[in-house]
Amino acid sequence: MTSKKIATNNKTNILDAILTPQEYSQLKYKTPYILDFKKNNQEMLYIGIEHSRDYNAKKYLEIESLFEKFLKQYPSDTITIAIENFIPPAQKSKNDSIVSYGESGLLLYLAKKYKLNYFCPEPTQDNIIQYILDKNLFKKEDVALWIFLNTLFNVLKKTPIIGEKELLFLDSIISSIVQRFESKKTDKYYWPLFIKRLREITGSDVLPSSANDLRFKQINIKLIEQLQNPFIKETILNDIGSMINYARDRFIADSIIKTIAHGKNIFAVFGVNHVVAQEPALRLAFM
Repeated sequence: MTSKKIATNNKTNILDAILTPQEYSQLKYKTPYILDFKKNNQEMLYIGIEHSRDYNAKKYLEIESLFEKFLKQYPSDTITIAIENFIPPAQKSKNDSIVSYGESGLLLYLAKKYKLNYFCPEPTQDNIIQYILDKNLFKKEDVALWIFLNTLFNVLKKTPIIGEKELLFLDSIISSIVQRFESKKTDKYYWPLFIKRLREITGSDVLPSSANDLRFKQINIKLIEQLQNPFIKETILNDIGSMINYARDRFIADSIIKTIAHGKNIFAVFGVNHVVAQEPALRLAFM
């Protein structure tokens, strides 16, 4: 694994070692991608996987096997489980937990079964956006545009046809963007801005003249995917997506490092990209 060359005299510099999607997309790695760091009788076992809610998947047997070995090595009150995304509602069984919430569901099930501490190291979207804006690298309107395109892409992946339900959801996203970025503006301010900015970036009309017309226009999903893709470097929107994902990994790693500083042994399962991105910083934390 390659890493950035940085000074290591404080936590901020350690976090600077985290890789952006545009950086780690150039690396080759397999899943499961397992980090096992040890120092002074303290350990962190961090497992990177491809997400799945199939409880028959081989990886769930592997995760449980690694967890059982980890559990035997340390007193239960020194073990903390880190859960990705959010703390899900508890389910009746292990399989129900996996079907409903994937790896996060399984980890919560195991934490409750063995009466272990657990936490979610994720930032809020407001944390991420504030970090991006404080950097002064991008216009807030462009950050807002990336958020909308990323949401639109995720909607189009589920259904290529925008119906009333999807339109209401997208309208709510635009409203939340207005509240977050421009409290004195209205929803009508951002849509023409999105159209104009996309025309400047792509040279074409990517979106219809109004949000309501999304129901009637065939959206180029491949173009939307490309514009919001955080792993490539073609337009400023890709750079924004990469930085937003980087900021998320920075907050996650910061929370994990703080937990390590309290002497906890950490067991975690996250999407493989997060583990690869955070590896350089976590490796430095255990030096």
